[in-house]
Amino acid sequence: MDLPKPIFHSFYDKVVNDIHIATKTICELFMKTSVEESKKLEKAEELTVSGDGTWMKRGYSSLLGVSTLISFYSGKVLDLIVKCSYCKTCEFWKNFEGTEEYDEWENKHSDKCSANHNGSAGKMEVDSIVEMFKDLKHFITYDMVIT
Repeated sequence: MDLPKPIFHSFYDKVVNDIHIATKTICELFMKTSVEESKKLEKAEELTVSGDGTWMKRGYSSLLGVSTLISFYSGKVLDLIVKCSYCKTCEFWKNFEGTEEYDEWENKHSDKCSANHNGSAGKMEVDSIVEMFKDLKHFITYDMVIT
């Protein structure tokens, strides 16, 4: 990031957050454009896609997984979802459960929690693909056939 030394941790966190917001915005813009391009390429009532997932660890024991939906004809990524079964902050606050501070924290944290999946690692891919199909229907004006 080519930042001068020394740097405060709070400033570093702000820079990383700004980079995250910018890259997420650009990614969403490109994926939306990819959906439009795929619709033009196919010129059909159905959009042919391929879904695939990968995990942080091999096998079905990973706490973190990424799934993508790819256009068959253009080869471009139409959507991407990251699923996680663990939140370090929730783990820390688990010890304070039942206190007023915990209730206050829980209300603020629920929108930011990194744990967005319950269940096995193998089910992460399935849940993600279903979620992406539901999201894609907002971009596409015709029905999609899942095969």
